[in-house]
Amino acid sequence: MLSSISGSCTTCRPGGPRFGKRTASFPGGRLYAEEVLRDFIAHPFWRRVLEHPQEDRFDHEGFLAELRASGFRILGDRQLGDWFGWYVAEKRVPGVS
Repeated sequence: MLSSISGSCTTCRPGGPRFGKRTASFPGGRLYAEEVLRDFIAHPFWRRVLEHPQEDRFDHEGFLAELRASGFRILGDRQLGDWFGWYVAEKRVPGVS
């Protein structure tokens, strides 16, 4: 989840309405993320069982696009159906190798 990028907010997305002041800026690093994707959260069974926001949910490609838009370079990603995604991304510090 983007919580690794945005502190404790697990429903935030870069550029989205709730990202705002919760963002943290760190000088480079590697992000390892797991995301429960939109089709899982919106599935009728899980909607009844889980209490989770239904708006602004990511699909696999959307999560990758948001990582790139946040300045990350994607090192690897995997997807299990349309329900779960795993991501490894890196943000480099300009001028540092």
